[in-house]
Amino acid sequence: MGLGALLLVLTLLLPGRPSSSAFAWTAFRDPAGVTCEALSYNNTSLRCSWEALRPATVRLHLRQKGELGANCSSREVRSGRGPSWVLMDSCPSACSSAAEETPMELEVEAGGNGGQHQRLSRSLLWRDLVKPAAPEGLWAHQEERSGQVRLRWAPPGSWDRPASFFPLRFHLHLEYFGNLDKGLLQDLYSDRLEETTEPLRPHQILRRAKVRCQDPVTGSAWGPWSGWALPSEATPLP
Repeated sequence: MGLGALLLVLTLLLPGRPSSSAFAWTAFRDPAGVTCEALSYNNTSLRCSWEALRPATVRLHLRQKGELGANCSSREVRSGRGPSWVLMDSCPSACSSAAEETPMELEVEAGGNGGQHQRLSRSLLWRDLVKPAAPEGLWAHQEERSGQVRLRWAPPGSWDRPASFFPLRFHLHLEYFGNLDKGLLQDLYSDRLEETTEPLRPHQILRRAKVRCQDPVTGSAWGPWSGWALPSEATPLP
């Protein structure tokens, strides 16, 4: 079990309530409760989200683990049923490099209208939380004579520099026109900011393209897709 896994789930027994109903009460749809993400290694906040089964007051406390662990930030949210999220300030002393050794700890307490409580505790390493935002400025162009498709894009604006120290892997998804406008799909993977490719079949016409990215060093989750980019007739500046 990794450090980012759930470490403790505790449902409090309340006076005058049978244990069967107390242990049956849970606030979150996902057993892990709350999931946190960061847009980059140098970001100063975490986006923590959850899916609530029922209305509850959710309190979140983030602190640095260890004997001298400091309290970093706290939030209290009145959550209804469905998805909710909140921004948490990160710990100032948190190391965000691959050599990170001291984790942060997130404590979550959910309270129901009837006095029920659920508590969860998770250890978090920053490198496990990084999920890059969508790449920007995707440009696509198909050469009229050769049919080659040229693509260019930029890293997310929130991503760390220099790129040589904070590399990204990109996943491009291309859709071509087909019979009855049913798209034919092509997937490309790249460590660069531009690619040239051939259509899947001769004389295919590019319909649209999109791109997403991940951190290849830590094998982070893939970030969200960019919006669809339509083929451009103009040639971009170098």
